[in-house]
Amino acid sequence: LSIIKFLSTFNIKNFYLCNRDERDNYFYVLRNFIIDNGIDVMGMQEVTRRVEREIRKGFSDYFLFGKYRYGKLPSLRGTNEGVFILSRERETDTYSRYLIGASFLYGSIVPRVMVSCYIRGILFINVHLEYMSMKAKWVCLERLFCYIDENRDRDIVLMGDFNMTLRNGYFREFVIKLKNIGIGLVNNTVNTYIWDKGEKILDYVFVSRGINVTRCYTDSGICISDHIPFIVKISL
Repeated sequence: LSIIKFLSTFNIKNFYLCNRDERDNYFYVLRNFIIDNGIDVMGMQEVTRRVEREIRKGFSDYFLFGKYRYGKLPSLRGTNEGVFILSRERETDTYSRYLIGASFLYGSIVPRVMVSCYIRGILFINVHLEYMSMKAKWVCLERLFCYIDENRDRDIVLMGDFNMTLRNGYFREFVIKLKNIGIGLVNNTVNTYIWDKGEKILDYVFVSRGINVTRCYTDSGICISDHIPFIVKISL
């Protein structure tokens, strides 16, 4: 989960919501976390319909942007998830698109989606990328970069669960290409994936050169996901 805080600054959070076990207090834990940390913008991945409904109903002081991944198809718990941006402020020009749609053509199980919107003149992009197929990873990164490159004249914040570490050659190339157009990776050395397959850094935030990062940190105190939140404070 990526989170951005902004009053005079911006607090961004990227947070992968693991919905394998939707506890009764899930929504309350999430809401208390957002309030306690003063979150302004949050990139959310793997959001089931139940969690989406609870957020829309219970977060009257926030807005939720993005389309549900599989539209009106039956909800498959733990698989049929959405990718959203939660914001304290109203957005403009929300845009959701498939990075890969017919996923089986790329050796993937599910489609991969990005959602973007403008908040305070900043283009926020949230993604949940492929975790198995190397071909699908490459296609996702290529299409994502093309979208970012088309909007390089804007201030951009890119966040999400990339399901790759910097050891992945495709991802390293993606990071370099972004740097070459003035979008840098926010440094983080703390593992954000903490499940049974080994701890890794899979969640990242990138910001345009004109955006100043004043603080970044992780928070292991919230236990509703197999990822821990990566929180970034920015100022313009």
